[in-house]
Amino acid sequence: MLEIGGRGLSLGVAEDGSSVVISDRARACAWRLDVLHAGYRRANQPRQPLPPGRARRTASGIEISYKLEGGAVRTTYALGGDYVEVSVQCEDPGVERLSLPGPLLPEKGGYEVAVPVYQGLLLGGEGEDWELSLSHGGHLSFSMAMGAVLGERGALLVCHESPSNWRATFGRADGRPTFQFEHGPCPVDGWVGATVRLYPTDPGVTAACKRYRARLKERDLFVGWQEKIARKPIVKDLFGALIAFVGYNASPSIDYAACARRLRERGFESVFYYPVRMCQYSLDFQMGGDAPIWLSDEQVQAMKAVEGAHVGPWGWVIEGLDDGSEAMRAIYRLGPDGRPIPNWRIDDQQWYLVCTP
Repeated sequence: MLEIGGRGLSLGVAEDGSSVVISDRARACAWRLDVLHAGYRRANQPRQPLPPGRARRTASGIEISYKLEGGAVRTTYALGGDYVEVSVQCEDPGVERLSLPGPLLPEKGGYEVAVPVYQGLLLGGEGEDWELSLSHGGHLSFSMAMGAVLGERGALLVCHESPSNWRATFGRADGRPTFQFEHGPCPVDGWVGATVRLYPTDPGVTAACKRYRARLKERDLFVGWQEKIARKPIVKDLFGALIAFVGYNASPSIDYAACARRLRERGFESVFYYPVRMCQYSLDFQMGGDAPIWLSDEQVQAMKAVEGAHVGPWGWVIEGLDDGSEAMRAIYRLGPDGRPIPNWRIDDQQWYLVCTP
């Protein structure tokens, strides 16, 4: 076992690279790399575990070298003030994605996993095994380049340092939640930016999120509310506001302006109503038997006339319904089989992914 120590952290790496342990002395807990669920992927193949490797000390930390068919994979662990930095280089051109570094689990006690999907998910150990791999940015993807493992004595924040070329893989395996980043090569520059930082924190999701925010400030990426409001003044009206979901379906029996007035009378001084219009490439479809909502100019103006009322549409441009036109089919993304890629479906209507506008 090769070991290096810092102010409050120590790192132990097995000489064959099969085990990595991060010890958080301040909180008397340790984190171990789940080697069985770490590894690499080739195109259209499941993840494979890395073979036994060789660890050695370097000027910056400890490097583990693993030999694959097409070249070596090198993972370097270095200690910072309150973190462990992990970076990966790959010489095998057939590797599509590499674990960075893989699920890190507490050596003792139960734990949960927090991931930034939707409004945030907290994964426990109950239920069937499953796995999902998502990219970054946009709907149904990771909204932040982070995840956290929440143990009983402390938490471990995993913070990716690159804005691109990574996916986040999470789920449940062997009755326990898992999370890891997987990095891939840039089509132009190759294996760049494959670096994460592991920050031990106090237990709980709040402590992990505060450390992530602090890291964004260190990298000059954090945008505070004052700057956001300066860019778009209406943002200040979000504070204390009611978010009112109107519904995706058109309903001729509802007086939307009268409903807005009643909410005002009941003390809601700022209300954001959405969607007052459904925006898509084509509106020639039914929402569970109803036409999609599209309030008239007069209806929209009547709602906006209510003091404190704000209105907005619902638009999505990642997919489109096949309306039979060449213009629509020309912007479809195509899968490996050359066919459009199906996505959302309602009743007998199928939407397909389109090229990013």
